[in-house]
Amino acid sequence: MDGGYATKVINWSHSGPDAIEKEIRARVAVDPQLLVLAKIHLTEHCTGTMAAQCAAFVDYLGATHPDPVLIHPTVDVDATIATIARRLSATIALGEAAWALIGAGVIVPRSSGGTSPRLHVGWTTVVPGSGGNSSGWNFDDLGIPMPTEFMLAPSRATSPTHLSDGDLYLSTISARVCTRS
Repeated sequence: MDGGYATKVINWSHSGPDAIEKEIRARVAVDPQLLVLAKIHLTEHCTGTMAAQCAAFVDYLGATHPDPVLIHPTVDVDATIATIARRLSATIALGEAAWALIGAGVIVPRSSGGTSPRLHVGWTTVVPGSGGNSSGWNFDDLGIPMPTEFMLAPSRATSPTHLSDGDLYLSTISARVCTRS
């Protein structure tokens, strides 16, 4: 035990891709803090395609990973699992944030319909000079359909306010308090 929490150390060198996929799914989580970050991101970058905003948000969180990911005893698979789970969580949070902001009248879709982001992660066990397998994990069942394009609501462009969304309002208060300290 360390600080009251059990430390989980997993030796992935003998685990297969199915066990790793199961662990990735177990680590995917959207907490309130991530949702607030997604809402702030969308309101600060409220133009363009949702795919571009997804990529930018994942990059901002440092949750990018190589595709395909390498599953091999010489690679820190636990760090890879954490990064993939963070990327999936960020994508899901962005979808939830988009619909919350649409419901609050902060952003509006610029296109009809929506699509779920493709949540596929390729993996390989092939290293130079050896054989192995390559495939991928499909996490599309975790995705939230999003409008393909969006923009700031016209009523917000002339008079920006965050009173209609509690998370955004609290983040502006927090920002003002932090700059005065």
